[in-house]
Amino acid sequence: MTQANEDLQQHGHEEHQPVSVLVNNRSVTVEGPTTTGQEIKKAAISDGVAIQTDFHLTVVDDDGKEDPVRDDEAIVVHCDEQFFAVAGDDNS
Repeated sequence: MTQANEDLQQHGHEEHQPVSVLVNNRSVTVEGPTTTGQEIKKAAISDGVAIQTDFHLTVVDDDGKEDPVRDDEAIVVHCDEQFFAVAGDDNS
């Protein structure tokens, strides 16, 4: 469990604040620190990223590995964290 998740559990609440992340190398503002994969995609679309809500979303970890993020999965986002959204039939 990350420190942010532990803090959230201990305090039982969080203050919503805008967090700037990257989706397909474009800056996107999401309501954080906790959000969902679906909310990240919706924010990206709202900020002009050419994706759709049915695209697959991944987050890039510290080692450069991409981990999938489900639409209903709650995650804690960090400033400048990198995500990629690709069509389900994209084999790249």
